[in-house]
Amino acid sequence: MTFLSITSSGPVIIRTTYWQSSQARSGFLYLSTNHETLRILVPPAAEHVLAKLPPIGTLVELRRGTRNGYETYRLTWLSDPAAPHVVEIDLRLCDRRWPDDEDGTVAKLIWYTAGGGYDVQERRRELVQIGDVIAS
Repeated sequence: MTFLSITSSGPVIIRTTYWQSSQARSGFLYLSTNHETLRILVPPAAEHVLAKLPPIGTLVELRRGTRNGYETYRLTWLSDPAAPHVVEIDLRLCDRRWPDDEDGTVAKLIWYTAGGGYDVQERRRELVQIGDVIAS
């Protein structure tokens, strides 16, 4: 991935160069963490993901998983235990891992879309339960 810059004000993202990356053009989500907040960058090619999410207030958990041999962060909405809604983000598209000592806590989860140029637009804010992280 080319050089990535994220400008923040505390936990809030103000600007990012992610929108111009090949990963964003391919529709990959990017996970950033800062100030006990999970921040997901949703490029235009992946905005359909936002439309399919369960309503805000639905219990959501974050756990580590694997997909195609790569580690992921797996967000799971527990609105329907028989068929939970899942969004996975490859750990190679994360700026840092969530600390293991934060397992069992609740954190903010903020979703951002492109706002033109390097700007971002906050689209969704909710709480996420941090599940047990399996040692890698």
